[in-house]
Amino acid sequence: MVLRAGRPRLHRCVVGGGGRRRRLHALALAAAWEPSLNLGVAITPAYTRGPALLAQSVAAMADAAPGHFTFGLGASSEVIVSAWNNIDYVEPYKRVRDTLTFLKAALSGRR
Repeated sequence: MVLRAGRPRLHRCVVGGGGRRRRLHALALAAAWEPSLNLGVAITPAYTRGPALLAQSVAAMADAAPGHFTFGLGASSEVIVSAWNNIDYVEPYKRVRDTLTFLKAALSGRR
């Protein structure tokens, strides 16, 4: 798909959530191959990666695609969090809120 990015119709590439761990790697490669392409992650679960790792990943993508990267954060689902990752799915709103607060501080240089 990225190889077709030079064509007028494709301006954005957004990958979905779920259990795919390598989606940011693919977007980083896409940023190198087609710097003008708008890239994004629809929803990254707040439960399956720690806040510091998320901040590092988002910062790296923002550097790889300056002004062309969008990041979505969400609670995911009980199936993905509990059944697939064996993590307790408790207080999803609080988990997303606290992770977002951390990310804002880390990405602004305050943490």
